[in-house]
Amino acid sequence: MKKSRQFFLLILLLIVVSACGSPSGSNENNQANIPANESGAIVEDETPTEEPVPTAVDTPIPTAEPVSPPIIIYPPPSPGTVAYDFVEQICSAQWSSSISFFTCPGVSGAENSISRVDNPELANGLTVNLPALLTVPMENNGVFGRYPAFTVSPGDEIRALLACKEPSQECTVEFSIEYYKNGEFFGYPNAIFQQPIPIGPDGYHELVVPLNGLVGESVEFLLSLREQGGNKNQQGLWISPYIYRDPNAVVIAPVATNPPDQNNPSPTATPEEEKDTTPGVVSGWVDFTSSPGNVTNGQAVTVMFFNQEDFTWWWVGTAFGNSNFQMTMPPGPYVVTAYTSVSGGSISVGYTGGGQTCGSGLALVNLEPNGRVENLVVTDWCNPGSWPSRPGGVPLP
Repeated sequence: MKKSRQFFLLILLLIVVSACGSPSGSNENNQANIPANESGAIVEDETPTEEPVPTAVDTPIPTAEPVSPPIIIYPPPSPGTVAYDFVEQICSAQWSSSISFFTCPGVSGAENSISRVDNPELANGLTVNLPALLTVPMENNGVFGRYPAFTVSPGDEIRALLACKEPSQECTVEFSIEYYKNGEFFGYPNAIFQQPIPIGPDGYHELVVPLNGLVGESVEFLLSLREQGGNKNQQGLWISPYIYRDPNAVVIAPVATNPPDQNNPSPTATPEEEKDTTPGVVSGWVDFTSSPGNVTNGQAVTVMFFNQEDFTWWWVGTAFGNSNFQMTMPPGPYVVTAYTSVSGGSISVGYTGGGQTCGSGLALVNLEPNGRVENLVVTDWCNPGSWPSRPGGVPLP
């Protein structure tokens, strides 16, 4: 009986031990969160996972840098070779058109003006790294700069770059080097560059004018620009114009004079005879045969006489239909021009010694004391912007 009880307890103990080792739940309970298809196979959850939405960030847009025009690096004049700098001496010159004198410096780019510009932009969009004179003429007119007297030495040359400034699309201008000697006007040979200007690929023309024919002379150089095509807003550039002096040129030494001999003194100089200032008379007429189409034949003009010795001037007007003139004035060397009104301004005609020459300078008229110069025909209409300017205060008819 006792053994039976022990056996029962042993069986009971085994049952308890077996119960403690079993899983606490069924497979079905353990896999309740895993989906299954109809056949009972476990499948993965295909529900898309939501990705986080990125936060918007303002990205700065880079600002475009301004594009500078390409620069032409042109070598400046070598130190010690500049005998005269026309840019630095800009306001030492007398600037004018054929109508009036200019203020120096003027308003840059304005019509009828002269001004200095640094690093000018050319008509082709390139920029030059040199200073320049900007000359802006009126339509069918010019800009003329008459510089103080300069004595030319051996080897001297006028050098410059010639160009038109942006926005000039057509460079319808004429550049020329001219000069006054003893009050008489001259054009310098081979120093006139008319449209079309021989502009190179860089947008400018290199000018070199040897001054061999003027060595030892004291002259007043004239930088002249004339509008040729009847176009407005023509802006001519004299880039770095200067007189080059060869440092190795032979300089002509002045001839030494003998000191006065104390034992043989020079005779006393005879006082100069008083100059005769008796007025003379100049007469003639204005010829309209070759006048441009905007001038009426026989219209009234103002005739001017510029004394090339003392730089005084005289004027007389004519009436419509009668182009004859007569002027009484002091003796001396004169140049003669006439001015008349046209639409938008005025135009000038000059006396060049003959008919229309298209290139000759004004002829000198020598009026002797109590003398007469008759039958003077003022007829050269070819260069309307090339003659002296009509001074302020002188009326147009």
